[in-house]
Amino acid sequence: MDVEEFARRHRGLHGERTPFAADLLEFFGRFSRAIFQSREASRYPELTALAYWMRPAELERLRAEFHAAVPADTVVMPRGTVFHIPPGNVDTIFVYSLVLAALMGNTNIIRLSDRPSPQTDILVDLLGRQIDAGGGSFEGLVSVVRYGHDAQINAALTALCDCRVIWGGDNTVRTIRATPLPPHALELVFPDRYSLAAIDAGAYLALAEADRPAIAADFFNDAFWFDQMACSSPRLVVWCGGENDVAAASSLFWFGLERELEHRAYIAQPAVSVRRLGFSCEVAADQALSAHVHGRYFTRLVVPSLDGFSREHCGGGLFFEAAVESLEHLVPFITRRDQTISYFGFARRQLENLAGMLMARGVERIVPIGQALKFGRFWDGHDMLMSFGRYIHIITPPARKR
Repeated sequence: MDVEEFARRHRGLHGERTPFAADLLEFFGRFSRAIFQSREASRYPELTALAYWMRPAELERLRAEFHAAVPADTVVMPRGTVFHIPPGNVDTIFVYSLVLAALMGNTNIIRLSDRPSPQTDILVDLLGRQIDAGGGSFEGLVSVVRYGHDAQINAALTALCDCRVIWGGDNTVRTIRATPLPPHALELVFPDRYSLAAIDAGAYLALAEADRPAIAADFFNDAFWFDQMACSSPRLVVWCGGENDVAAASSLFWFGLERELEHRAYIAQPAVSVRRLGFSCEVAADQALSAHVHGRYFTRLVVPSLDGFSREHCGGGLFFEAAVESLEHLVPFITRRDQTISYFGFARRQLENLAGMLMARGVERIVPIGQALKFGRFWDGHDMLMSFGRYIHIITPPARKR
């Protein structure tokens, strides 16, 4: 089917529903169960995590949050057609984006890269089966298209949309933005981001030895599921505390991570390991480091200060490491590019104080270690769920006094 025929067909579809319609909740609940029951999907923990996020109880929680957020004088309707352009390095993100937009009643067009991905293929196959099982009742809910870089196709699909969602790097955002939106349409963009972990050294040392492996397992999930290429995966580890506590906690932490990687029989792709080695050597040649530790599973580059720190990164198990006296000393370092701080050992009051000091500098998420990749309706400072709605404000005249 060529793009013009696709556009004509899409204009003839009327897949919009009211937000959180019962059949939408049932559809994605079945999709979740299909992923859980798939033998192929069970080989990929990120697909299991997606199915868990999409389980009926979570969908019902989202429905309750939606109704609680709608003012009494407002009716929320779908925007219409949402054009999703997900990244090529996180195979599940297109489903998260789709679920939030579809639950708000929108029809959806998803552009997938033509790069092979077994996880993406599994999800598209299972999604197609759920649509087919609906006997035509879900026609127009979602159309999946795959193509390479093609400005003409981008323009044709953009012309159909009432909302465009761009996931990817800065270059992707600039390229897609060269195609103007319809004047009424909304755009959500998720460009290059950087994330870090902050750990209170004293709190880590106070952990019982038996409790430390859980932190290593959580950190593994944050950093290694997508070879550290997810925007929310930590690439810098910042220790907070005195010099002696930091040295002791750091040694225990990295030793525990090595043990976790051994336990999981983690094997990096050769190309990833070579890229990590080459990148770390370039950094060591260009800037002063307190330590350069190249291990079997990951590389640590310890920087003496965060002043002038570069956020360039190769992924694949490369961790910069730094130390500050306390959490508030991170504030001058934070920029608009920074997205997620995953943390351990800080009280909520400390985290709220940090958020208050950051103002407009950056950081949209502060989450416990182990939840860096946990997707939610709030992402990069957007309430994605509510952004996919169109708000009709209804004002009635006040009652007349008799």
